[in-house]
Amino acid sequence: MHALAVLSLLLSPELDRGPSSNGAADADVETVLNNLESPIELREVAAAVESADGASMQVDYDIPLGHVVIAARIGEDGAGVARLTLDRRVLVEQEFVGAEVVEESTAFGDLTGEEVHLLAASVYQVWDHDVVLEVLTATDRFLCEVAAGLSGLAIAAGVIAGCEWGTAGLGTPACVGLGTQVGAQTGAIVHKKCGSAQN
Repeated sequence: MHALAVLSLLLSPELDRGPSSNGAADADVETVLNNLESPIELREVAAAVESADGASMQVDYDIPLGHVVIAARIGEDGAGVARLTLDRRVLVEQEFVGAEVVEESTAFGDLTGEEVHLLAASVYQVWDHDVVLEVLTATDRFLCEVAAGLSGLAIAAGVIAGCEWGTAGLGTPACVGLGTQVGAQTGAIVHKKCGSAQN
């Protein structure tokens, strides 16, 4: 499935209804979500939001794997970029034109399954950190959508990569399906956390 199709699922309003009941598939999604919630150490967490000349947001922190930065800079015309980096290496990127995603990419090929899990779990958990929640109160609604889309895409790509490395017999279509579902769920959760912090 193309990454833009994944993103359209991530931001679907229907996702706020919570998980559906599709038996085994939902059980797999639930297992992955539970694994993403297993606490990991996030060190030196910092976050900032600016609204001058458009909107920008940056969340950065350290995990045993390295320094992670989640950043978005979108101009008043809706053009800009959102990135997830690990030690300055771009792993996820989205390009915006007119406040719409026009291009995106992921690059998890150099990471092991364990490293991908650690990174994905950190992206999921950082949105609960007090420092991040505090700055989200001043976040533009559009930045909540950007944060949800970038986080969901990163987690989906991580789940797909980890699934393919860890379950050779499952096959790529099943891994893409699992990653898409988990990315959709986590993207919706991040969007809800961001929105709740503003209320």
